[in-house]
Amino acid sequence: MDKLALEEAGFMNCVSVPDGAPSPEAKDYASKFDFLENCKTELGKVKTFVLAVDNDAAGQVLEEELARRLGKEKCMRVMSWPEGCKDANDTLMKHGVEKLQECLFYTAEFPIEGVIEVNKIHDRVVNLYRNGISRGVHPGWEYMAAHYTVKEGYMTIVTGIPQHGKSEWLDALLVNLAKNHGWTFAFYSPESHPVEQHISRLCEKYLDKPFREGATARMSEADCDRALAWADQHFVFLGMEEDALSLDDILDKAKQLVFRKGIKGLVLDPWNELDHHRPTNLTETEYISKCLTRIRYFARSHGVHVWVVAHPTKLMKVEDESGKKKKQPVPTPYDISGSAHWFNKADNCICVWRDITIQGGPTHVYIQKIKPKPIGKLGRVLMDYDLATGRYRECRLQEI
Repeated sequence: MDKLALEEAGFMNCVSVPDGAPSPEAKDYASKFDFLENCKTELGKVKTFVLAVDNDAAGQVLEEELARRLGKEKCMRVMSWPEGCKDANDTLMKHGVEKLQECLFYTAEFPIEGVIEVNKIHDRVVNLYRNGISRGVHPGWEYMAAHYTVKEGYMTIVTGIPQHGKSEWLDALLVNLAKNHGWTFAFYSPESHPVEQHISRLCEKYLDKPFREGATARMSEADCDRALAWADQHFVFLGMEEDALSLDDILDKAKQLVFRKGIKGLVLDPWNELDHHRPTNLTETEYISKCLTRIRYFARSHGVHVWVVAHPTKLMKVEDESGKKKKQPVPTPYDISGSAHWFNKADNCICVWRDITIQGGPTHVYIQKIKPKPIGKLGRVLMDYDLATGRYRECRLQEI
């Protein structure tokens, strides 16, 4: 009816979103936007979109997601409908064609990236005054939620000594976010090849059942099919095993996946497996600074949380508390090869570490940087790793 109302007002180049707006409470609504991919060729020719959504919470969700996928730089929005009207059809029925035309002529631009006008964010500042900075979404572990929540548009650096479980822990976090909040993710993870093995590990975490034969009963084939159908809705993988992608390649593909699948997360694991062609006029420090700035800009611009996994340099072992054994120290982003920018440019920094002198000991997850403060706080969470299923379970919380 809204499309027909706009045609009555003379706007023939109008289309309606099929099935209406997603519910504000909906966690997994990526499939509701499949129509964008179906019309990709036609939409690619459009220079400017005017978004005229319903004046309610569902309409706001729809407007934000459409703008995020289509590109805010190409979008305008109807500033408001008359009082007592929630959409174009209400306006036509209650106030007539001229009032509806007026609403469509008085539109507002989405903010230009890098240009902030105070009057354009007035409501956001007032909301900040009234409600403070919102936290990110719950990571799926209660103790962890006290220290680290996941917010769209931010960048997290994950480090840790090889074989200490940082990629396994990150996979477990993403499975939690997909299950509990409906998030969709893109992986560039060449070390986790072949990709079917990576997918099998995600299925284990989703079902909490082993994929392979062993001491614990494995998932059934029906379970496996169900887990694969779920994984297909929430995970996509970039690049072929024999190809190293550049950062430009990855961000370009991720931008397309924001449009096509509405991804909320991007994982680069590990950093050293990217195709790095550092210009000869840049030092390694300058190069890393520029790369991290571009990743952060992508995260902010597209409402995507980006995790970058980076290995530390080789660290000298230190004596344990007894002085009889030596263990590897807990690395920080300052120990990652190349630059202190790993710490400085990140919103959040996490280290996954195990005490190798303790057989079967817990995994220590250090939250070493959090910005802004409402997202979480510094601390350490000790977690037990289930080798059969790849799941992590919290055992205790320690302040640092």
